[in-house]
Amino acid sequence: MSIAIIGQEKYAFQDLVCIETMLRFFTHDEATLFIEPEGGEDAELTLNLDGHETTLEIQVKGARGTVTQAEIAACLAHAPPHKAEPTLFDRVLNDTHRQAVLVMSGRADDACARYLGSCNWHGEAHDTSKLTHEHAGQLLAAYAAANVGGKPDGPLATRRRERNKERAAALDYHDVFPTLSRLIVFDQVDDTRLQACCSEHLRRDHRVPSDRIEAVLQELHSAVVEAKKSKLDAFPLVRSIISKASPSSIEPEGYVPRGLEHELFDALSRDNVLLLSGMPRVGKSYTARSVAEQFMGSGYDVREFVDVKAADRFLRDPGTALRLALLDDPLGGSQVSSDAARALANLTALIPRTTPQRKLLVAQGLGPLLSVTRRRSLDEVVTAKRRWRDLGDIEGKFLSRVWQSQTSAAKVEGAVCDRVTEALQEGALVLEPGCLEHLVANLDRLSVAASNEEIERIAREDAKQLGDGLAADGLDSLAISLALSTAAYEPIHLTELAFVRGSGGDVLPGKKSGFGRIISLGDPSPSKRVDPAYEHPPEVAEADSAGLETLERRHFIEFDDLDATNFTHAFYRAAAESLVDTPTLITAQKIEQMLERGLFCRSPRTSRATARNLDWVFKQLKQRTVQRSAIVQHAIDGLGSVYPATRDLCFRFLLNHLDALPEEQQQDLSRWISRVTSVSLKDLEWSDGEARLPVGGKSGVDYVDFFCQSVSKQDVAAEIALLDAPEGAASPEQAARALRYLATDPGAMTPTMAGRLLSYDEAVLRAEATRLWLSRSRTEDDIVLDRIFTDRHPSCALGLLKGAIAGWEAASSERRTRLLDGLAAVAADRAAAAAMLNHLVVFDRVEKTGKNPPWSIFEALMPVVMMALPDNAVFNDARLFHVASTAVDEISTTSMLAFCDGWIDWLERSERTGRLPSDFSLGVADIVIMATTSEPVSRDDRIERLLSFNGTGARVRFMADLIDHWKALRIDEQEAVLAHLLRDAPDTRWMQAVALTRSTVPSTITDALLPKGTSLNHPADQLIDILPPALLNAAIHVYAGRPQPLWWLGTHHSGEAIWEPVMEAVARRPDHSQWELAQEHCAFTGDGERVALIVTDLGAENAERMLEILLRLKVGCTGNFMPQAWAAVLRQGGADEYRCWLDRMFEASPAILDDVSEIKEWLCEERDQNELADRLENDLTLLKLANSAFAVADTELQEEAIKILTFLCKERPPVIFGTCDRLIAKIIRIAGDTNDLTELLQKRRQEILDERDKIEKTFERSDLLPDGWIAP
Repeated sequence: MSIAIIGQEKYAFQDLVCIETMLRFFTHDEATLFIEPEGGEDAELTLNLDGHETTLEIQVKGARGTVTQAEIAACLAHAPPHKAEPTLFDRVLNDTHRQAVLVMSGRADDACARYLGSCNWHGEAHDTSKLTHEHAGQLLAAYAAANVGGKPDGPLATRRRERNKERAAALDYHDVFPTLSRLIVFDQVDDTRLQACCSEHLRRDHRVPSDRIEAVLQELHSAVVEAKKSKLDAFPLVRSIISKASPSSIEPEGYVPRGLEHELFDALSRDNVLLLSGMPRVGKSYTARSVAEQFMGSGYDVREFVDVKAADRFLRDPGTALRLALLDDPLGGSQVSSDAARALANLTALIPRTTPQRKLLVAQGLGPLLSVTRRRSLDEVVTAKRRWRDLGDIEGKFLSRVWQSQTSAAKVEGAVCDRVTEALQEGALVLEPGCLEHLVANLDRLSVAASNEEIERIAREDAKQLGDGLAADGLDSLAISLALSTAAYEPIHLTELAFVRGSGGDVLPGKKSGFGRIISLGDPSPSKRVDPAYEHPPEVAEADSAGLETLERRHFIEFDDLDATNFTHAFYRAAAESLVDTPTLITAQKIEQMLERGLFCRSPRTSRATARNLDWVFKQLKQRTVQRSAIVQHAIDGLGSVYPATRDLCFRFLLNHLDALPEEQQQDLSRWISRVTSVSLKDLEWSDGEARLPVGGKSGVDYVDFFCQSVSKQDVAAEIALLDAPEGAASPEQAARALRYLATDPGAMTPTMAGRLLSYDEAVLRAEATRLWLSRSRTEDDIVLDRIFTDRHPSCALGLLKGAIAGWEAASSERRTRLLDGLAAVAADRAAAAAMLNHLVVFDRVEKTGKNPPWSIFEALMPVVMMALPDNAVFNDARLFHVASTAVDEISTTSMLAFCDGWIDWLERSERTGRLPSDFSLGVADIVIMATTSEPVSRDDRIERLLSFNGTGARVRFMADLIDHWKALRIDEQEAVLAHLLRDAPDTRWMQAVALTRSTVPSTITDALLPKGTSLNHPADQLIDILPPALLNAAIHVYAGRPQPLWWLGTHHSGEAIWEPVMEAVARRPDHSQWELAQEHCAFTGDGERVALIVTDLGAENAERMLEILLRLKVGCTGNFMPQAWAAVLRQGGADEYRCWLDRMFEASPAILDDVSEIKEWLCEERDQNELADRLENDLTLLKLANSAFAVADTELQEEAIKILTFLCKERPPVIFGTCDRLIAKIIRIAGDTNDLTELLQKRRQEILDERDKIEKTFERSDLLPDGWIAP
């Protein structure tokens, strides 16, 4: 082995010794440790021992030979570089408060064993009774002959040997003897032993979870290396690392044991599951935390949860790490949660998965438990074959101890205290621990002579009574703020509380403002990242400070070391929540405002807590519909939060209450899903371990550095190692970095990595891990697949689908079956179905599924997705129709029909909600027939099912497709269609009109619907006169697609050869009831010459009517000017009409022209152009002046021109918004964008756009449903 390698190992060994030393002496707050101090040994520890400042000089020897007196003497003979003295021996000999600590890898011989330190050594010297003067003489002799550093024959080594001999000769054993007690030797110390010692220190002394120990040791090693380089004290760095790594105690401060804790600990140790319940305030949560605390000392990573799925992910993390999940009120605390039934189902599924390494402790209030399980007593409740432990049976001695502890902590005493103690001991009072805690805080409300009944009344105040008391004391608003913006385990910092209460300005820093994205190709600009910030620093109002002090004094709330506060007990939270029940209007408005500020504050923790509270606030405000609607809107806005976790929580709230929301909001489900599924790893920024999206600066533009997204294997070696270790814990940020690399090499992901990545709360991490895992062929991964198939988050569902598609080709037949089963199970969830559908409708695109799409996936999923799809789901139905048309040739008839059945089921559900889908969504009839062309009998009664829809709209679309496919229909199906066309119903004429306006109308249809001897081949004028007026009018409306929903249904402009001549013929009959509709149709085609001929033929008496029709059409569309038509109209009038009509056109011009240059597109006659230009003189004058003034580089002229332009803009403002755009562009080039004229023009531009909107509204005509039309 080379010297270099030996040196590296020695230094790594030395680093471990330093770490172990600091962990051993960690409790000495004043201790310092310097590594390789100048003139010293490998390390120097200084601390206070027995009232004296003591220095321990530590020397490390990694050689594995036997440790002899000669070896020890050589260590003691070590001198500073290039010097012969003072040696370590000299320093220890001359300083009675200095020790020599030798750490040796070799084994000490018998002569050296007397100097060995014990395993529990903590700086104490040896007992001198076991040492003799003879021992001192032996050590002195060895020192005289000790090996020294330097070249053996060199001058420095020679001088050192001579000096040590002289020193030894000058001393006798009496001088040396006291030093022996301060010579501490540790033998047989190697890396393995040191790491074990360090791990034990971290686990036992600092309760670091076993799966975090390796990562913490790496951090400590880095700290030691840094301290070695900087020559600074290593302890501060080490203390900082330990402080962050050590979990806080979860046992409540001042907890009084019940006496059951050991029994409960044993039960949880034995059974891996412990279910605790009891009446409110019985202390179940405190007891659960005390039991969990005992497991922390055994190396368990203990986490507290409210959500069962989050606890499940935590416990199912792979590896051997010890974990315990403490679930507190997963079914709801003061009230049953909205998804309590699902939470109970998840809990029932979780319990059997516990193991000795993965334990579950649940504390659930009795009320919600009985409500959800529909049982009358706890004895009747069995969950996953486990019974619940009732903590309601409380002994008086225990209650007495609790009372004495509470009064002692609160520093209260007196006759009432003594009487309560006595009553508790005797059983005269039986009060739950939570009641006693409340009683202590309210002793001032009791008189000395208070009876037991009065004492019990105050102690047992229910949440509502307590809330009323808070209101009476003027603390209701503050208490509500705390209830809205905190959650269990999520306190609020005073800064955020002040913001929630209204301080800090109106800017909502947590609300994403970006509307664009800049992609940087490696620009190192330091200003690109924007952090969320308040408008100005929020400050707690003086009245609120006083209120917080009162609440803290009453033990309602408590503060941590970081000035964050939360309720001390769920009961006090319930009291604050009760204040939201049936609030006044003003209070309801304040609640809504505070909720918004909490949701979009700067703190991700407070934002999450507020989002968790949306549910109960929404329920409590049931009588305040305006504020409830505002809360729903805040949740919708929350889907645009800069914090992905808040987005997920807002989405869950909206999904839970989807059925109670208005129709128009329900239709936004697909858009909401897009908001939560669109978040990808490349979008995320990280701050203090929290994921967030780019905030967007004042410009509203997000800045994304493209090159920062790529990560090499070397860059993430440490993260990959943590994810793959049997015991290890990577932060979400580290996991995100690892995933960026794994995206380039999915095959490098191991089952352990996958399992760990699927355990994060961040759905974006789970979704990407799912996609990458499934994108490669794997074997023996049932555990990973089980976890993937139980995750219903829309992002994860989409990741599942994409991954399955990517890995399909390489998958075995068995794996494909497993994937299809899992996909179908996930797709049965409505949110997952909606998320998957957006990808399934582009299944035939090469960029989505490759050149050979795995149609088996589409075949298995589409029936399930369509059946599960929410009634009001909105998706790209044109894509659905297109992919269905393609799938006809790719999958079996049976599967296509199953797909169509799900499609029809969704249409039926949509109709029941009153919604009319578009023509593509209603195109299922087309698909059904296409899929069964060769097997028409397989359609069964599906055609009759389509004709049985209630609304006219759906049946109109179905009828059009059935007529188009007439020859493909079975005889019985044709008979059913014909019967439908001839039935006596209010909308029959619309069915007939659709049938008669198809491109090809079967003779069977015409014979049945038209007067005898009539056919559609008659000339247009004859058809108009022969056809029954009601049927003709309906056919004209259907062909033109007016009014809605006829255009929406896509039945318009079919049968052009027959009906286009009819439309023009009607357009030439100004007395016909459908004349105006026919004119609009002819003009809408954009054929200006055709319209001009009609105008000319109709003459002057109809010109003004034509002008209004043309104006209405032009205001409602872009382009399509038809100058010939306008010229024909203007030629019909006299001088007065001409001027009047041009004035009318000018009035509408802000809504018609985008720029004055379009005058020539609108009007083709020079006279007409000039007349309109005269009316637009304001615009043209401004543009001419700007063009001439800014054409030359004359600063003085330009400044004068800007003054004149400013005057003209005020006195004779432009009419067309394009004029403003042109002027702004010119002025910015000359004077920049801060010019007053620029602001004036921008303001005028907005005024023109507002005027355009008003003009458009005046021309709008509301479409009434056609007569006889049956709405869904």
